[in-house]
Amino acid sequence: MENNTLSKHFVTPLDVLHYLGKQSPDLWKYLDAYRYILISKEDTKQYPESFFDKGRCFLPDVGYRRLAKKIFPPATPVEEQVRTMDTIAAVAAWRPSMDVINIDDDVLMALLDTPCEKVPAEILGRLPSWSIYVTIPMGDYFTLGDAPIAGFFAYYGDPIYWPATSQGAELHILPWTSKGPLCESVALCLDSETVADALLESMRRKLSQEQFSTHMAQPEIPEAHSEMSKLAGRFISVLLYIITQHEERLKNNPKEAKLCIPSPKRTKNGWRLFQPDKPKLWNLGQEIGEQIREGKKKIRQHSGTHEGPRPHIRRAHWHTYWTGRRVWKEGETPVPQTAEAKWLPPIPVAMVEDELPEL
Repeated sequence: MENNTLSKHFVTPLDVLHYLGKQSPDLWKYLDAYRYILISKEDTKQYPESFFDKGRCFLPDVGYRRLAKKIFPPATPVEEQVRTMDTIAAVAAWRPSMDVINIDDDVLMALLDTPCEKVPAEILGRLPSWSIYVTIPMGDYFTLGDAPIAGFFAYYGDPIYWPATSQGAELHILPWTSKGPLCESVALCLDSETVADALLESMRRKLSQEQFSTHMAQPEIPEAHSEMSKLAGRFISVLLYIITQHEERLKNNPKEAKLCIPSPKRTKNGWRLFQPDKPKLWNLGQEIGEQIREGKKKIRQHSGTHEGPRPHIRRAHWHTYWTGRRVWKEGETPVPQTAEAKWLPPIPVAMVEDELPEL
């Protein structure tokens, strides 16, 4: 790779996809080849429950570590290496499906303001594809440093095959600005009990890494990472909504809504994953968005003449429940219960019945 910095201005994920391809024409071929080597190895049998073995992760972390040794000069700062490799990991996993998620503006704002700390973290392991890009069309509302955030990548990492690791699969959230990636991704451990636990574990690991690299007894987390961790807590609610919408589509039409994971094709140079001709756009929340806007309109128009509490909008919240059997008979093989979540959007309350919009 001729230039390992990502200092150019990237407006869309396609910009960096094309940039990386030009800088290193064999990059995607190398990653496809190494992925197939790992799939073919007998060693994979010792990790039967790994995200990579289940096909939920494009490439485990060791693949990107090997790539970093090939493309970075020895004197390259560690922060630059991590930021660049996080970008390559996000785009490499996104390239085979190129899923772009657009959410209605009012629904998106409500989701960003919906607390989700108590939601089970395991639900975050059910994204519809290896990597998705979510647009945040909020202008200067969300910034990282002095750069507006245009969206973020969400993709899976898997630390298997790395010596002495006991970590489980991770969900990475990488913000995307008009200046490209300005910090490394926030990695959330999917083995955590709740979203709050996953965020805390992410900060703990970052502190541990800083202590190891700086040899400081009490290291400080970089300001950009701390800022991104706060944003990640809000972006998680958006990801939960995307997951629940995908799973609802699965229930209604299983054949149409299979995991958006493409199959590799055999070529004379081995198995390859080829990118689509253009990104696949998913528009979510339009109907609920109209209902939210109608509810706000009713509140503004309400005369307030009837007795009782003043009409207002009830804040959106997440409702979590578990499916599956709790009790098993002797001799049966227990199957763990599955966590499910349902987003309850903002609704107008304290209005007469005929003034309420349908939700």
